[in-house]
Amino acid sequence: KREILLPSRFRVGGFLLLGSPYRTGHRYRRCFGYWGLVPGFFKRLDQPFGLFPFLLLYSGLRRGEALALTWGDVDLRTNVIHVRRSVSFPGNQPVLKTPKSESGVRDVPIVAPLAAALKQKKPRGNSAGVYLFSMVGKNAPLSKIVFQERWAAWKDATGYEGNTRQLRHLFATFCFEAGVAPKDAQAILGHSSIDVTMDVYTEIRADRAHAQKATLDAFFSP
Repeated sequence: KREILLPSRFRVGGFLLLGSPYRTGHRYRRCFGYWGLVPGFFKRLDQPFGLFPFLLLYSGLRRGEALALTWGDVDLRTNVIHVRRSVSFPGNQPVLKTPKSESGVRDVPIVAPLAAALKQKKPRGNSAGVYLFSMVGKNAPLSKIVFQERWAAWKDATGYEGNTRQLRHLFATFCFEAGVAPKDAQAILGHSSIDVTMDVYTEIRADRAHAQKATLDAFFSP
């Protein structure tokens, strides 16, 4: 199995975390496997709010972009998510807005694990205008307080200690490991500049080089 890097705080059951962080306090640990990540998360899709982190992990969407999605934005025939809006929280109540840059308006491919999860969760009937994540008894985006409560409850239930941005960064790591060209990764992630994507890729590449050095040091140690 090929080696990939995962956040050291990504302590969710079903993940194969090996050893200690190769740099004290750093956010990566070595992990073997790739799509082997899927089983642990599938077990948690029935957890309240389980679809939200799964969506971020396998699409790279920003928090606000995910919260603004309706099922009409999710095309399971062509396996594409149409990102057209985002939710912001100037206060407790959500505000729908268009992405702050043209690159934020994009179509994101739905990879196989995510497609299966979305098919499992999609309501029957005409659900085009139904939000994926909505208030109880009301088809409206989550308020800030409700989002924080659901997110905290999911973290408590699964043991995940990170944040939503780390899930997006992990998806960028997937892109890097899969050999996705930086320009294509920029389009998927909605980065306003290729420089942002290159910075992410450069960081991942540096982390890999550091891990390889640690491996070689261990090999040559007496």
